[in-house]
Amino acid sequence: MGSSENKCWETTINQLLDIFRNSILSILPSIMQAHIPWKNEDAYDDWDMISETLFQTIVVNSILHSQNFDLQLPKYDFHYESYKKFDYIIVENQDFDQNRKVFISFYTKEHPFDYVKVAILDKNENMVGYKFYKYKDCSFKLCHKKANKETLIEKICVEL
Repeated sequence: MGSSENKCWETTINQLLDIFRNSILSILPSIMQAHIPWKNEDAYDDWDMISETLFQTIVVNSILHSQNFDLQLPKYDFHYESYKKFDYIIVENQDFDQNRKVFISFYTKEHPFDYVKVAILDKNENMVGYKFYKYKDCSFKLCHKKANKETLIEKICVEL
C-alpha cells in the first residue's frame, strides 16, 4: 500500500510553461505527418483541441492541484476583449512597456514556438493590443484574483 503522506512536486509557473512548450514541440513531427496545420494562423480546430488539451492537463491542472482555490484561466490561444473575470498568466520581460502582458499562446516566427503571443491590457484589464516576445526573454507568473485582491504566484507545490 502507498504511504498516506502527501507528496508534493515543487515547481514554478515558468517550468509549467516550459514543459507545455516542450510537449507541443515533441509532437510536431507526428502532427506534420498527419497533415494537421499547426502554425499560427494556419492552425484550426484539430490543433486547437490538441494544444488546449495539453495546456489544460499540464498547466491548468497542475495549478489546480497545488492551490486550494477556484481558478478561471483563459483558454489557450483564445482572444478576449476583457480579462477582468479571469485569473491569468502574466508575461514579464525587459520591455519598458508598463502595461500588463497576458499569455495567449506560443507563436512561430523563425523556429517552432520561439515567441510568446501576449495580450496587452489597460489598467481596467481590457485588451488594447497584441505583442510578440522571444520565449527565451520571458518569465511567467500566475495572477490569481479573489475578493478584489490580486496575488502573484511564481512557485507552486503540486499534490501528487
